[in-house]
Amino acid sequence: MIINDRFDKFGNMLPTKIGDISFSPNDGFSIDDAIVITGAKGSYDGVDGEYKYLSQRFGEKNKDWSLKMQVLLEKDGKAFDQMQIISVREQTEFSIYFEITEFFGNDII
Repeated sequence: MIINDRFDKFGNMLPTKIGDISFSPNDGFSIDDAIVITGAKGSYDGVDGEYKYLSQRFGEKNKDWSLKMQVLLEKDGKAFDQMQIISVREQTEFSIYFEITEFFGNDII
């Protein structure tokens, strides 16, 4: 189930919940406006949530968008994933930032 009430500058909806994982309604186009992820059981669950979020927001991976690079960053004691996206639909390249502090390093086997 996806709940949303906001859209980004491209007109894409900003999902706020996918399954048990919640996403803040930030647009994520900068590290200072990163999408905060909560409710992930661990790193595997959280990263899977990131990709589901991107697919809900930008369309099918490797058709509508592709991931050029994923980088782990740290700022002010918080962990972030920077996802550099190439959008076929928007014909542009940009980064989406997720704040992953809550689940980073918490692996559930």
